[in-house]
Amino acid sequence: MGWQYWTESAGKGTWREVLEPHADVAAGELRVRSVATAVSRGTETLVHTGKIPETIAHLMRAPQQLGDFPFPVSYGYLGVGVVDEGPADWLGARVFGLLPHHTHHVVTTEDVQRIPDHVPDHRALLAGAAETGLNILWQEPPRIADRVAVIGAGMIGTATALLASGMALDRLEVLETNPDRRRLLETLGLTAVDPSEASSDNDIVIHTSGTEPGLARAWRSPATTARWSRPRGSVPALPRSRWAPISTPVDCPSWPARWVRSLRDGERAALAPSGSRPRSVPCAMIVSTRYSLANLPAKTCPG
Repeated sequence: MGWQYWTESAGKGTWREVLEPHADVAAGELRVRSVATAVSRGTETLVHTGKIPETIAHLMRAPQQLGDFPFPVSYGYLGVGVVDEGPADWLGARVFGLLPHHTHHVVTTEDVQRIPDHVPDHRALLAGAAETGLNILWQEPPRIADRVAVIGAGMIGTATALLASGMALDRLEVLETNPDRRRLLETLGLTAVDPSEASSDNDIVIHTSGTEPGLARAWRSPATTARWSRPRGSVPALPRSRWAPISTPVDCPSWPARWVRSLRDGERAALAPSGSRPRSVPCAMIVSTRYSLANLPAKTCPG
């Protein structure tokens, strides 16, 4: 038997016991046995509380999602597993995919990326965050000696800042209200400041906090040339401003048309050997809490 996590109503989730799926090997399908999945806190809080706006529900749909918004829905897009059914050259391969919280998945080879041997499972989960950061920087690449500010030090903001730190910038600041997060960023070699102490003369401001104060701060920045916003438990209202953003996509893996390069390009780059990147990104430190899939919670998970 297998298990799937479903959000049944606002704030209430259930592990459903289901028959194990099997791959049609003749059709080139793979079955992936999950080793680890990660929760994208901002987006999945919106899903879990039923707060996905109807106007963007079709854009928020995850590639392997089951069910429809608001409920019941089985959502998620950060998964690592091992191929245990499929073509011979894929058997035993460790893969990353935009997969929900299930014990098994049936996918195609186009749905997953092989994980290099040197990348541990929990680090590979962060390929989704690194891929989003790469797309942000691909969309509006900082130039030599630019002054860049990243607002918000969550998973996306931290990954973006770590990637940007390998560029020849004059200044890179991460604005974060949480002192514990600021200390973490400092251990990663980043400059983290309280918003009240941040510099105002920026060439590029990247907004990743998903909060109204953070978005308002980005909108007020006098020299902003790029912004990127994502939800974190709520969809922030946009203040009136004479500035028009280059893009403000929600952090959503099913919205590649708005991104400069494809999801597969980003995933491939995020999982690339460290020697092909300007610096090794210690993404595993961004993972805050770990739970074992071998110890699934009770079938009903309120809150």
